[in-house]
Amino acid sequence: MKITNAGAGAGKTAKLADQILNRFNQLSCPHTHIFVIAYSNYAISVITNRIKQKHGSIPDNIHLSTIHSFLWNYIIKPYYFLLFKQQFTEISNQNIIDKPQYRAKKFYEMRNNGILHVQEFSRVSKKVLVKKAHDTKKVTKKRKHILYNLGQFIDSIFIDESQDMDMDSASCISALDASGIECFLVGDENQDLHSRGGFSFLIKKYFSQVCVDSENHRCPQTHVLLANRFSKVKQISTTGELGNIKYILETKCNVNQIVKEVGDSLVFINKSTHSLRVHKKNRENIKQLEYVIRKLHCQSPGFQDISSTPSKKWAFDVTRKIVDEVRKKQKSPSVITNNVINLMNLSYDKRKYAELIQSIKSISSHCKENLNFPLNSIESVKGNQCNECIFFISTDLFAYLIGEKTKSNATMNALYVGLTRSKNYLLLIFTKEVTEKYKVEFIEQKMRDLNIERF
Repeated sequence: MKITNAGAGAGKTAKLADQILNRFNQLSCPHTHIFVIAYSNYAISVITNRIKQKHGSIPDNIHLSTIHSFLWNYIIKPYYFLLFKQQFTEISNQNIIDKPQYRAKKFYEMRNNGILHVQEFSRVSKKVLVKKAHDTKKVTKKRKHILYNLGQFIDSIFIDESQDMDMDSASCISALDASGIECFLVGDENQDLHSRGGFSFLIKKYFSQVCVDSENHRCPQTHVLLANRFSKVKQISTTGELGNIKYILETKCNVNQIVKEVGDSLVFINKSTHSLRVHKKNRENIKQLEYVIRKLHCQSPGFQDISSTPSKKWAFDVTRKIVDEVRKKQKSPSVITNNVINLMNLSYDKRKYAELIQSIKSISSHCKENLNFPLNSIESVKGNQCNECIFFISTDLFAYLIGEKTKSNATMNALYVGLTRSKNYLLLIFTKEVTEKYKVEFIEQKMRDLNIERF
């Protein structure tokens, strides 16, 4: 097991792609395979294009997939029936009400009907790979054969975004590593936004195999110094820039005007408030639109590598401009779609047009009226960056910012992620809820203590 714990802006995904190719070039047995696992399609696309850029193509024995795809195709589907005599014939991804008793009952009913929900993949995979006290000798013997077969087939496993790993997945990876499969994990412990804990567990278990990457190639010095207050990995900015952080109170400004004044910026908040709402469905739609634009953009002359910095920034900026136009209802979805296709110098294609306009229409149907700008969640901007960022901070994060709360958890991690998106200018806007709970004089003094000037 080899683990790299690297903070924001360290270039984790790109470096991982280089490590994968190095491993491929050192393979002693050409019949073994390398598996590359990530927790998002975007990360897979970055790694894929990086490998293609350096190698020309994806070798036949390098397999890239999401964690769910790997667990289903290589653990559950071929081996679960062998051990427990139950066959799953269908996969479900339906939304389940977030109530433990209801979820457990629903999952049980689905399993009895041969249906496995994706949220159970890691738990069910753990049953296949990890020994339990009540296992029969027959199951234990078969499990040993299963791990041996996997070890003969798989040379190594590389996992990106490992901070999103849950405890069951961590147990699976630990079992595979113990069977002789080399496992390489890359992630940022401080970007675990759901307290899943799997990556932290493996860091503690294999502490002697952990490499800490403390470089931040994105954020200027001032931003890194502030973010380090909430990070286990103390980073060093390599940008040579000082940076600029300011604050303002929502009650003392017109947020629409402020966003317009700051200009081309990335705007985000941890959780919706009474006056600032992020629609969950629209967050997904915006992410999907960006993915579609990235995919189409790589077909444009000069931008075949969608993982390159200019290409990523271009697609991200275009997405935000589209969302802005949709929200202001300045142009119809069809006009916006044609403009984007023309902007990329792409010839008309019915399938491309349909995919793009559908993504734009899905955003239009969920737009809010109270804001004239796209408001993202911190989770949706994780992995993104922008020169100018506007970070709305409510009472949950403010308590951590001023040191009132210090427990390391998902909330502190959200603050860290928000503070590490900007490449130059970061504006903190404290919501109405903050000024309702804390006196303005108190807020101002705390900001002076942090050397953060008023906007």
